[in-house]
Amino acid sequence: MPGKEELNASSIFAKGFSPRMKSEDLLQYWKTELGVENVRGIRLVICPLITHEFAESKDVQKRQQKKQKMKQDIVSKHFMGDCYVFLKNKELAQQVCGKTFDCHGRQILTGPGPLYSNVCRLEVKREVIPFQMDKCLYIQNLPYYATWLDITKWIESAKIKVEHVYKHPGETFAYARLHFDFSAAEAQKLLDMQVLTGYRPKVIALSPDDSRKIWDRIAIRRVGAEVNLILSNK
Repeated sequence: MPGKEELNASSIFAKGFSPRMKSEDLLQYWKTELGVENVRGIRLVICPLITHEFAESKDVQKRQQKKQKMKQDIVSKHFMGDCYVFLKNKELAQQVCGKTFDCHGRQILTGPGPLYSNVCRLEVKREVIPFQMDKCLYIQNLPYYATWLDITKWIESAKIKVEHVYKHPGETFAYARLHFDFSAAEAQKLLDMQVLTGYRPKVIALSPDDSRKIWDRIAIRRVGAEVNLILSNK
């Protein structure tokens, strides 16, 4: 059996997987990408997660005042998409470290192993677009593990083109900005009966006043991106 130092030296850190991905599927993914003989195993990074429950409110601004509307905090531990991969040797780890991979449309970033924390960062250049009326959706009753990509695909499954989705990890609500060819009222009707991983989210077409209050979260257009490695010891 290899020692701890050898395992650390031959490991990489990877982030960007779906939080719903099972450990056996994750292990199989790396064996497929790098070869069965090159992968010793994986270790999931399990993070504490605080999920907030809120009282219902018809006013968007009041819903955003989390401390006032909080009923209780649910603290639990979940896999949020990061893992360590233990490879056959140090040389292979050095070859793989820093590369990007694709997993069902997700960009997987890699960096050095357990001696480092948050080693990968995707720096995205963005621009804020002018305000548009009747383009904003407020989506409730989402599964806490749903990501912006899950919600984007869910909206697009109803033949609706979406430009941007904002959802904070662990929350059960999100905001979406639609393409100029679609109206929020039209999208609300089309999404009324759409199911997302067993959940039936509630979609609300925001009024112009409410849309302006959250516009800075969804009025973003990506104009470029690059991956950087941050080599900072814990």
